[in-house]
Amino acid sequence: MTDRQEDLVPLFVPPLATLLADAARKKGDRLTEAEVTKIRDAAVVMMVKPAEVAPLEAQRGFRDVDPEDCWRDWHRLRVEMTGDGCLPRLVLCVVGGADLQKGTRRMLEDAGVEHEFHPPDARMVPAFDASRFGVSTLASIDLARVAAHRRVLYLLSPNFRAREAAQVSSELLEVARKVLAAGGEAIKCESSGIAHGKTLPDSPVRALVQMPIGDRADLYSCGMHLLGHPDLVIARTAVEQVFAGAEPAGAVAGLFVAFAEWLTGECPPGDMRSGHTFRTAAEAPRFRLSWEECRGYAEDDLFFNPFGRWRFVPIG
Repeated sequence: MTDRQEDLVPLFVPPLATLLADAARKKGDRLTEAEVTKIRDAAVVMMVKPAEVAPLEAQRGFRDVDPEDCWRDWHRLRVEMTGDGCLPRLVLCVVGGADLQKGTRRMLEDAGVEHEFHPPDARMVPAFDASRFGVSTLASIDLARVAAHRRVLYLLSPNFRAREAAQVSSELLEVARKVLAAGGEAIKCESSGIAHGKTLPDSPVRALVQMPIGDRADLYSCGMHLLGHPDLVIARTAVEQVFAGAEPAGAVAGLFVAFAEWLTGECPPGDMRSGHTFRTAAEAPRFRLSWEECRGYAEDDLFFNPFGRWRFVPIG
């Protein structure tokens, strides 16, 4: 008995990601969407059982580019496979009293966490204050503690790939919680622009992702790259269309948080594709997700997301 066609999945030999990386190196420049599609269409493909794919992925160390959404998914692997660009890095800034260094240095050294201690810095108050918007939990009392700080501590992760992001960020957040318990007064994520007081939210999304940030055209998130995913963006005109009468920033924050929590906590890897739809509830507005490249930041900026952005487009 032969396997039914619908029970089989494509396996590129060699992996599509390898073909794309080789083509980019030969070109000496980044591939266009048309070039990525052309390479996919010309590649050798075997149809295999799904169970045969997982061992191969484990052996080579990465999940191959999704051929059904190859332009978007190529950006999940492009930087790590070509060396062209910058992978994300999580940098956390903690302010505290004069004993912060004495109370945490040994713990940080034992944990092998890269860190830097600095003297008081007058820039901390305006920097933290500028982060008091969106889903930041920094309160006025926390800002007063920032003003009284005597030490500044930076916690730095190594650069990481998309598949490592959740674990790396989770581990550094756990270290940050211990630092806050040992004398830290407030914390700011230098890689996304969100700040909190002595208590970090339990959710990595709420702890690390600032939303929504606005410019003249769009409202968007910053920090999803720290969890290995594209950021989120919606046009102001779409917000006016869908959330008429509601407070725009609050409505968008609710939409973005719901999607980000689902994407990072419930959606199986690779299941989210361009063209898929999302709504927060059965009666809520429905959106189509369209992938696009990150814009607005230099590629070496800590805010830059090499994995791109999901744009929310209202349906109906």
